[in-house]
Parts: sequence; C-alpha cells; structure tokens
Amino acid sequence: MRKGKLLFLLFGLLTLTSCELPFLEHTHDYSYEIVGEENGHYKKCECGEISGLEEHSWKKAGEDIYYVTTLLPTTTTLGQRYKICSICSYKEYESIDKLCDHNFTELHTSSSQHWYACSKCGQENDHEDHDFETKYDENNHYQRCKDCLYETNHEAHTFTEFISKQATSTEQGILSHNCGVCNYSYDTNFGETEKIVYTVSNYYGGYYSSLSSWEDSDDLKSKLHNIIKTVTPLSYTNEPSQIADEDLYVLEYVNPVYSDQLLLKTQTGTGGWDKEHAFCASLMTGTDTGYAVSVLGRATDYHNLFASESGGNRSRSNNNYCTLPNQNGVLTDRTTQNGQDGYKALSQTGTGITYWEPGNVDKGRLSRALCYMTVMYTEDIAPDNVNNYNTMKALRLVDGNVEYSNNCTRKKPDDNTSKPISANTAYTAYAHGNASDIYTWAKRDVDLVEYKHNEMIYRLQGNRNPFVDYPELIDYCFGDKKDEAGELKYLKPSYVSLGMGDNDFAYYALESYPHTCLIGETLDSTKFNLVKVNNKFEKTPSTGINIEGWPVDGFTTKGTKELTINTPINSFKVNIDVVDPDCNYKANITCSSGDPLYSLKTAALGVDHECTFNGVKWNVNFTGNTPQGNSTKYGAKFGTSAKPCSTITFTSKEDFTFDSKSNINQIHFEGASASGCAYMLKFYINDEQVFVGNVTYDTVTSPSVDYILSTPKTGKVKIEISSITNACYVKCIGVNTID
Repeated sequence: MRKGKLLFLLFGLLTLTSCELPFLEHTHDYSYEIVGEENGHYKKCECGEISGLEEHSWKKAGEDIYYVTTLLPTTTTLGQRYKICSICSYKEYESIDKLCDHNFTELHTSSSQHWYACSKCGQENDHEDHDFETKYDENNHYQRCKDCLYETNHEAHTFTEFISKQATSTEQGILSHNCGVCNYSYDTNFGETEKIVYTVSNYYGGYYSSLSSWEDSDDLKSKLHNIIKTVTPLSYTNEPSQIADEDLYVLEYVNPVYSDQLLLKTQTGTGGWDKEHAFCASLMTGTDTGYAVSVLGRATDYHNLFASESGGNRSRSNNNYCTLPNQNGVLTDRTTQNGQDGYKALSQTGTGITYWEPGNVDKGRLSRALCYMTVMYTEDIAPDNVNNYNTMKALRLVDGNVEYSNNCTRKKPDDNTSKPISANTAYTAYAHGNASDIYTWAKRDVDLVEYKHNEMIYRLQGNRNPFVDYPELIDYCFGDKKDEAGELKYLKPSYVSLGMGDNDFAYYALESYPHTCLIGETLDSTKFNLVKVNNKFEKTPSTGINIEGWPVDGFTTKGTKELTINTPINSFKVNIDVVDPDCNYKANITCSSGDPLYSLKTAALGVDHECTFNGVKWNVNFTGNTPQGNSTKYGAKFGTSAKPCSTITFTSKEDFTFDSKSNINQIHFEGASASGCAYMLKFYINDEQVFVGNVTYDTVTSPSVDYILSTPKTGKVKIEISSITNACYVKCIGVNTID
C-alpha cells in the first residue's frame, strides 16, 4: 500500500467517535444539546442519540409560574402571554381572557367588613370596615353596621332591677328593669292592692253608664256595640283630621302616624300628609278607596282615620299591619328613634306579599282603632241598590295575612251602568290579618295624642272608642280574659291614667308663630301666640313665654333653625326657616348688545367706566381682561380661561341712595366662576371692608351672597371680585336701604 493512502485511512479513523465504531466502547454524553418542544424537552448526545422526554420545568416568581405578557387584554379583545422553561427556554403561549366590564352591585359581608362584588366575574371592590352602632329589641342588644345593616354580637339583655315606685295599699309598685349595656328598659308591677272602684258615671260624661258588667267576651262586645253604634257619619274631608290629630303643643300642625315630623295642617298630599285607614278601606268594603269614601259609613269613620305622612301612607297601601317576620325579602326601613316612630316594610321574595310594621309609638292607637272597627261593624250590610254595593260583611280580625280581593260592583258616577271594579270575583274577607300582633299592640299605654283623637272624634261624630277610654277591655274582648266575667267599675279609665282629672288646666301650647324670619331680624315674642289648654282641650290666650335659640342680633345665616319654647310648666321645640331679605335695589348685570357693559368689550383696563344699572350710576373697573359676552344662566362674562380678569369692581358713583333712603343695611351679589374655580368677594362702604368670602362654582344656579350689617351705614358701596383664575360671571348686584 502506498504511503499516502495509509495516512488518509489513519486520519479517517481518528475522526470517528466511539459511537460510530462498534468495536470501540462508548458512553453517551447528553449534555451536548437540550431540545424543547410542546410536550417537554430531551437531551442529545454528540452522536445524535437522545434521552427520554422530560416535562418542562417552568420558571417561577416565588411560588407562582412566571409569565411574560406580550399583549394586554381589553374589554373587547383577548390578551397574550407566555411562560418559559427554565431548562430548555421553550416558550408556551396562551390567551388572556378579556377584561370584565364590571358591575359592582352584589353586597357581601364578613364579620369585619362589607364590600361589593362584580355580578359578572365576582371581583371584589371597595372593602370597608363595618361602622357599628348599638341596637336593641325587647330581647337582645346587638351591633349593626350603619352602612350595610350587618348584625353581630346578639346578646341577651343584662338587667339591673330597681324599685321606681313603692307599692301602696291602693296601687301596685313599679319595678324597673334596665339593661346596663344598651339602656333598654321596661317596667313591671309588684305588690297586691285592694280593688279600686271607678264610678263609671263620673267619666266621659256618663257615656258608659249602661255598661256595668258582662259574662264573657261575646256579651261584652254586644253591649259595647249597642253603646257606640249611634253615630253621625262624617264626610271624607281633611277637617276632622286637622281637629283630631292636631299636635298637642304646636297647634298649626298635625301629628301624623308613620313619621316623627310634624306637618302643617295645610300641607296635604305628596310631601305632606294624607288620611290613613287603620282598617284599610279596600279590605273592609271590597272596593277601591276612592269610591268607598264617597259613601258615608265604615270607610268614613274617623275613629279609624288618622293623619299620616304621605310616603308611609303610599307604602302601606292595603297591606296588613304585622310584626315583620324573619324572612328573605326586600326591606324598607323608615323607622326613627330606635324603631319608636316611622315604619318598616318587607316585600317577601317570590310571593308578592308585603309585611308592614308601623313604629312603636303608633302601634297602640292603630291597633285599638282596628279593635274598635270589629265591635262597631258587627253586622252584615244588605245590598245597596242606590250605590250598587253587594252585601258587605261584618269586620273581623283573623290570624295570617289577608289579601285584598274584590267582589263588589258599583255604578260609575257619570253613567247608569254597573261596572265591576276588577275582574276578580273572589270572596272579600272583610278582615284584617295578624290578629295576635294587633291584640298585643293594643295593650300598650294610651298617650295624650290618642286620647285627644278619641275625644275630638266623639265631639264630631258622636261616639267613642271604648278601647281608648278603657284599655283593659282589650283583654276581656280578645285576650286572656275573654272567657271571664267582669265589671267596668274596676277598670282604670285613661282619663285617670293620664291625669286629666287632676285639675282643669293641662298644659301650654303655641296657637301660632312666625314660621319664617329674615336674616338679621330680631326676636318679636308677641308674634308667638301662647294659649292654655285645659283637660277638655279648650284653649284660652296666655302669656309667660320664653324663647331660646334666637340670637340677640338675629340670625346671620339662612336655613332651618330650632327654637325651644319654655312655658311656666312645659317646654317643647319648634323650627323656623331663616331666609334672605330682599333688597329694595337690585340690578341684573348683562353683557348683550345694547347693555352698558357691551360697549366695554374693548375698553381700557384699570380705569373707571361709568355705567347705569337700574337707575343708579356705577363705576366699573376691570384689570387683566374685559367683559366678553353674556350667559343667560350666569350673567355677564368677564375674561376667559386663557386670559382671566385679575380684579373686577363695581363702585357707586355717589353715596348710595335709593327710594330716598340712604341707610345701607344689606349688600347682595349673585355670580359664578368657571367649573372647578373660585374667587374672592369683598364688600366695602366708604372703603371700609364689611365682608370678605369665597364664591365657588355652582352647576345649578349663580351662588348668592347676602351680607346683613348689624348697624346700618351710609356712603359709597363697592363690590370687589379678585383672585380670579378663570372666566368669571356677574349676574346681579343689590343694596338695601332703610330710613
């Protein structure tokens, strides 16, 4: 063999690996290359041999897989991201869901917080800590969040007992029970007493003299019915309620059910008061209220009618009164003073039933009215051919909820055809439901408000509510004593409980008073007409009033103010609205064609320009920019956002006089600034600054500023606007002069 061929062969052998020479021993080295693919990665030997497939080991950030976002998602498009293998650097791409167009309407609570969650994706937002306040009922006290009404820490009351009135030979003592945690309290009686005899003929003008005793509830109801059935029916007007529900202390107002706010007697309808049937007119007549009250009788019985706050009246509709059950539904809570006044309504989910509960202060008078109605209207009423009524049944109180259904027909007022009130011909129950709740409420004490209602209606329609006069009759008619005999002389009349017979004089009240006053107006107590009210609610003029809360120099700001009326024996509160006085001189400032300012749009800056507004000459001065035009809503425009005025002044050319009067006691200004801005406003008289304040942007109207001088002054009036950062508007200037 030639030497060249031998060298070539030797060189070829040296370049082969041991893997390619089977007769040589070889160990694979898989560190030569790592190859990644979708399902994993493998290692490769220099010879081309590969190892088994291994799962990717994704790169992490802490405990979580690390992602790189390449495209952010929006509410309409998907995003994109990838994760990378820490061994082979393989990238696996995936889509990112579209962003949610959140709807944060679902309220959620925990023991410490409340928040809203998106109804679409569940994302949480606005986590806030609960703001708890202490609430209580008859059995427990608890914490309730003011914002979300979440309740927690329900605990039974911890009562401390003390004797608030010792027992005597004629009266039981009173043991008071007070919870040391929440101050809830109630009283119980103790001690045996001899039976006190109340001579029946001495009370209520002898109205119940024919009732001495009874055998059981049926006998008692029959005897009561015979006493109260004689009545002079009243027409359905506001006047009886204005008399019967007149407030005890402020006689221009009614004291309505469903609200702790007094309402003017003239303030009827939406936002004021309506007349409420405790026993709904529709439930007791089978027809709509509007027609029911056009026929004198059960629907116009004013023992069953009360002045009521209009919103509560509409909410109640023809729903039964009850204690709200612990069920799911939509709760409307309009109670005030820890549930003492107002009302609550629960619309039960899926049934259409609304449970309706008045505030505690109204429960007694409303429930006793219902009891009266079942004793007053105990007989069926035959069909009425004149009014085209079907038979109306006796009224009842029953357990459970009574729903309104209509089985009556009537003639329309304007024709002679019979028109069914609804297509529903189901039997009308002529009943009110939840009797057990009603009887429980009827055991509450009678107050002077209810007593007065009963007394006034007696004078108007000639009969009384016996359950107001003798509250213990409830037990004999409907309660634990309904199977017992009884004697009226052993029942305590409300007349005695309320101390109406202690003396002829009962209390003081305001027959009338000024409901408004002007800023700066001083108190004139002669406008507060005080009267004495006796135990028959008759009034006589009186004196001796003391009024707290009215500043010596008058009020300096407008709004509703509270006054305390102190009389020789009682005190009460009234509200008065303080309003801006009107200036005898006012000038609207405009910058339209033909107006004095219009010609100044290109006038010199920093000099006085004489203008006449409403007959008075003023020097108008502006720096930085000029008048620019007019806004119908805000008045004359000065400057622009790019180039605002620095100052604007209106100075009377002479000492200010108007209507032959020169004593100035008020300066008035109306103006506005551009959105989000404010400016400084100053009033001067003879260069003496009498007022300084800021005027801010208002999207509704031009802000109004009135300054009342405690001591009138004379001289030139200057109104200065400064610290202006945007367009500025002047709508009106005014001055009030007096003798």
